[in-house]
Amino acid sequence: MVILFSFVYVIRASERHNYKINIDYPVTDYKKLNRLINKKINYYQRLFLKEIKDSDVIIWDYYTLFINYDSYTYNDIISYVFFVEYFVGGAHPNHDIFTVNYDTKSNKFIDVNSVKNLNEISEYSRSQLIRDKRVVDTGMLLDGTKPNKENFKNFVFTDNGYLFYFKRYQIAPYSSGDISLLVPYSIEKGKWLAFLFFIFVLMLFLIDKYY
Repeated sequence: MVILFSFVYVIRASERHNYKINIDYPVTDYKKLNRLINKKINYYQRLFLKEIKDSDVIIWDYYTLFINYDSYTYNDIISYVFFVEYFVGGAHPNHDIFTVNYDTKSNKFIDVNSVKNLNEISEYSRSQLIRDKRVVDTGMLLDGTKPNKENFKNFVFTDNGYLFYFKRYQIAPYSSGDISLLVPYSIEKGKWLAFLFFIFVLMLFLIDKYY
């Protein structure tokens, strides 16, 4: 069972600061899961308040911290992706993403260490994302999809596969927004490479036969 609470804080400081904090987060039946979510939410609140503490923002402007989320379930796993937006001055707000995956049967968290065959996932991601019009810099794409844990740490479990989230500036410019990609579970098992090998062999056969 998952219960949604939406907390909205609106605080106007009379002397120096105006700011608004708006956070939506789930409260579940699992205390261990709730503690981790609260810990992460509190981290962003503390960071936000620390950054604006000594700021010289003009009085009629607002600093803002917004956090919302999406939820997914797959077998015994509950997954959440949290979207963080905070403005503490500058040309535009800053954005961050973090995910939480919890196995309700084993009462354990699942992170990127449980994801196998990052090489295959990396290659598949590149082959799909290169077609996305928001991806305009091949260098950013290649760097942001290198087969390492940092690049693929933000993911959730869905019925159809892993849903990986890429932060702004990771594979595309800020203006492209956050980008996600569904990767079928079969890719992790190596079927993607087997398919590529089949295509390669087929091409060799056709070249030998017709050319």
